[in-house]
Amino acid sequence: MEHAEYADDELAQVLHYGEAELAANRDGKLTQDQRRRLWIRDSLQLALSFTLVAGGLAYTVLEAVGAPPLANPGRIRALGLAAVGLGLIFGWLAERVWVDLVRGQVLAVHGLLTRDIVGGYRTTRCVFEIGDMKFQVSRRAFEAATEGETTVYYLPRSKHVLSLEPVKPNPSFGPGTGDDL
Repeated sequence: MEHAEYADDELAQVLHYGEAELAANRDGKLTQDQRRRLWIRDSLQLALSFTLVAGGLAYTVLEAVGAPPLANPGRIRALGLAAVGLGLIFGWLAERVWVDLVRGQVLAVHGLLTRDIVGGYRTTRCVFEIGDMKFQVSRRAFEAATEGETTVYYLPRSKHVLSLEPVKPNPSFGPGTGDDL
């Protein structure tokens, strides 16, 4: 199986990988650059999570113990609890990547890559599908990828896509080569 060159194209730029990352991912490993980039991104997510939980709890507790009356205490309490909920969700999302970073394992799935936009009225998600696996990706990655036979390298717990490697068509097989069926 021969893979197409992907290091210089738009998808590689969007997903932040080159030949060194592909080589490590093929071996089931993360590079230090991949680890650092994901660590920074998720550190910010964890900081936001902590801030939302701490702020939401503090606000709700202060309101409940009789802090100076607010314009609309019921709404303020609801906002405090909503902040706690959002903080817990962000924390849970970041935790999945942190576990992946600690383990350092990269998995691969190979097959026919298709793209799909999933969602409803208010939200849409861009998804890569390959076999029975689905990977949520950014709009930019979705638009840069091409459908076809591909190997997707990803983190096992979070399903974060690290790199893609499309397979080159074999010019010595097919119509007019005598190998077609």
